[in-house]
Amino acid sequence: ETVNMVAGTVAWMAPEVMYGTVIMADTRSDIFSLGVILFQLLSSKHPYDAEKLNIAQATHRLKTAPIKRLSSELPDVPADLDTFLGRLLDPDPNYRYQNLDNVISDVDHLLAGKRIQVSSVTATERIYRWCHGHRLLTAISTVAAVSILVGLLTFVWSSILLRQSASDLEQSYAESEATN
Repeated sequence: ETVNMVAGTVAWMAPEVMYGTVIMADTRSDIFSLGVILFQLLSSKHPYDAEKLNIAQATHRLKTAPIKRLSSELPDVPADLDTFLGRLLDPDPNYRYQNLDNVISDVDHLLAGKRIQVSSVTATERIYRWCHGHRLLTAISTVAAVSILVGLLTFVWSSILLRQSASDLEQSYAESEATN
């Protein structure tokens, strides 16, 4: 008999551990937890308000609401620090820092006033990830957009044909009037 058990404090638990999608937490899960702690130290708030939530509520919150950016709590935060924390707290472990050496390297860069090595999430990446996470809604929206486009193209084509027919009719009428 296999027993599936989640151990840890929900408010600091990585999403993949909460969702049960990993057999065992790895360094990336610890990096997420470090991000939660750093976010709290800098802003005095939790990045997704989970301190008083049970695992089901926290899981729902993570799936439905984005994790706050530090800049939403501290508007004057340097962009690199905001990006750094954003990568620590990325819900997808594949987009987080992959090891502590990279985290330490970027902390050193931040402390030295240099640019960090990891880049911010681009708009294209955000859109792709949103679509990947909301596949049904994306499919419905795509079908609706294609349907609207086809309808619009049909309308334009029909208008062109109608104008052509009207022009031909006017020309035929003018020719018949000229012969009479």
